[in-house]
Amino acid sequence: MGVIVGVLGTLLTARLNDRAQADAQRTKAWEAVLLLGDADTVAAAREWRWAVPQLERAARGVADDDFDRTAAVRRADEGRDRFCVAARAGLTVGSGDVAQARWLTDRQMNS
Repeated sequence: MGVIVGVLGTLLTARLNDRAQADAQRTKAWEAVLLLGDADTVAAAREWRWAVPQLERAARGVADDDFDRTAAVRRADEGRDRFCVAARAGLTVGSGDVAQARWLTDRQMNS
């Protein structure tokens, strides 16, 4: 029994370390958006940044009882699209539409 507890403890520690590293990377990326993004880009990034943890909470089984997965996925997808549009406009990057939400919805409907 002691070996099993030890292995589980090691796995938990590794997962917590991975989570801490991911959080640190996300924080650095967010600071870069705040530093370099224009107001529209930051506003769009905030929407996307709020939507993604809602999906993470659901994946961990700690979402509210009234959680709507379809709506949450849509918010995250559309938030990403708004962020990309705003960031590309702020950087004056052209070359067309890179939206994913519509493409992802079509793909889900047709698979």
